[in-house]
Amino acid sequence: YQIIIYICFTLGVGTFSKNLRIIGGSDADIREFPFFVSLRYIETNTIFCGGAIISDRHILTAAHCLHPHYDNFESIRIYTVVTSAQSTDGLYYTIEKVIYHPGFSPVMNSIFMNDNDVCVIKIKENIIFSTYQNKIDLPIVNIEDDFYGVLIGWGSVTYGTDNVPESLQKIIVRVINNHKCSMRPSIPFLLHFGQLCGFTTRGMGSYNGDSGGPLIHNSKVIGIVSFSIPFTQGYPDIFTKVHYYLNFIREAMRS
Repeated sequence: YQIIIYICFTLGVGTFSKNLRIIGGSDADIREFPFFVSLRYIETNTIFCGGAIISDRHILTAAHCLHPHYDNFESIRIYTVVTSAQSTDGLYYTIEKVIYHPGFSPVMNSIFMNDNDVCVIKIKENIIFSTYQNKIDLPIVNIEDDFYGVLIGWGSVTYGTDNVPESLQKIIVRVINNHKCSMRPSIPFLLHFGQLCGFTTRGMGSYNGDSGGPLIHNSKVIGIVSFSIPFTQGYPDIFTKVHYYLNFIREAMRS
């Protein structure tokens, strides 16, 4: 019975979706999260993913956000200091290269969904740190069970729409350990050691547009939005666990 559920779920999702936005969040001041960036298509000014500044030349995000573009990033800009989702009044940066985790696959072809969903973007320009754009630290210690983090992004107000609010959104996420998460009857998939399982208040969570965005705990980026199941109650949001991939991230920043 569980195997049948898993197969149906996998076929239903099939490939990664990079269109996750926060549902039911509250307004945030951009000075509260100066490390947050939005990845946008130049032609349409559409936000398709989020990310976090981790140095003056590097952005941390989900691998599935950029993998479809391979090495062609001419159509993409990375924005900071943006006052609204529709605005282009902020600062923008261009991509020099993307270092993907070698274990990442754009197709869900294993019993683990979206494992190794992490990449580091190297930008061409240097970011000048200020009150409005700054880096966030990577985690020092491993945290696994029963803590709260903050998820940020340009979230839709309701399910089923592409409407985005004027202000950056934030929402509280409760993270539980993977064993407890997998034991829930509503979870038809296995979690990798490099993933975090997070729950929000019923009717809230991530939705279209903010994959790759950071999950914050104690002023550190501890997670990257990887996937969720839209229109579904009782399912968690799944994050790439940053601490698990610290060696990869640091090596990518040195490369």
